[in-house]
Amino acid sequence: MLASTPHCVWGAAGGSTPEAPVMEGKGNPLWGLPLQHGWQEASGRLCINASQDPHDVALAPACWWGCANYYFTVLPFLGARRAGAIRGGVRLMPLREGDAAGRFCDGSRLALCETGAAGDTIGAAVDAWAAFFREAAATAHACGNATQDDPSDPLTGRLMEAYWGGHTATIQATERCEAFLTGCGKQEARFGEAWSTLVKYLGPTRFDVNYTMTTALSSLLPARPLAPRDVPGFVPDFPAATNRGVVYVEALDALTKATRGRLLAVWERVMCAEAARATARDAIHRGLTDTSVLVVDALKLLWDAAAAAMQDPCAHDAGAPTLDISWEDARAQMAPLFPAL
Repeated sequence: MLASTPHCVWGAAGGSTPEAPVMEGKGNPLWGLPLQHGWQEASGRLCINASQDPHDVALAPACWWGCANYYFTVLPFLGARRAGAIRGGVRLMPLREGDAAGRFCDGSRLALCETGAAGDTIGAAVDAWAAFFREAAATAHACGNATQDDPSDPLTGRLMEAYWGGHTATIQATERCEAFLTGCGKQEARFGEAWSTLVKYLGPTRFDVNYTMTTALSSLLPARPLAPRDVPGFVPDFPAATNRGVVYVEALDALTKATRGRLLAVWERVMCAEAARATARDAIHRGLTDTSVLVVDALKLLWDAAAAAMQDPCAHDAGAPTLDISWEDARAQMAPLFPAL
């Protein structure tokens, strides 16, 4: 897919060969997909051992991270095929364990997924990915002298909006994997669920997930699944930055639940202006990376970014969601869960 999406914003990435891998288009947001897949495999979350055995690459369907990564592997690919970015035949082998619940796109369900006839979240995700690949193709040569590889740039912003349309729709599709979440163990399941919540905040801001940004953020992620004994913020074999990152991700999820989802609903609504999105991207980036900022203060920056953006005229619609709880009350509800706060 990287080789099939050359663009003037991130540099030509076509014409790669096994001897000359695609590396020049590092601004391509699609880099976020294989890099995240790589972190999850290397950290043991995909329930395979591809790092040691190059033949052990088939995702385990009953593994929550593996199930989720199935969608993040297959659905973008099918979207690219529908958009004409990738040509040629494809065959997805049926699962050895079968697919009685109809969760996946292998075997006889491939045609349903490819055409969108599978319906609900899978069809919506394939549609959204196809829209991204069409947008990339349509604007591949549309850069002007002032175009920048930054989400604040109008052209790059359009591309990131289309990319996150596919990514966010795929997050919705991964809810089909929920039955496997308990198999991760309580602490890892909590982290996995919180990770999905974080991604839902990234999308509306058009957060850049190119090679450089994703690589930098991946270095902060836990190098192994969380164990039952682990206390976020105080895991002995995690670096301080990783401990802090886990607390931030899980506390953001707790804050979202403390507002009964209203904070996320408001966030999605108010990211309608670039000024708000730029402030929000900075707040999230500082929250994840700036160890000089306390996690609770980083969450307050995010809360304040949402509250300030509510004043923008584009956010003023009848029936638009509002926050019906104060920061102080929301903080009081989540604080007992996190000694590290």
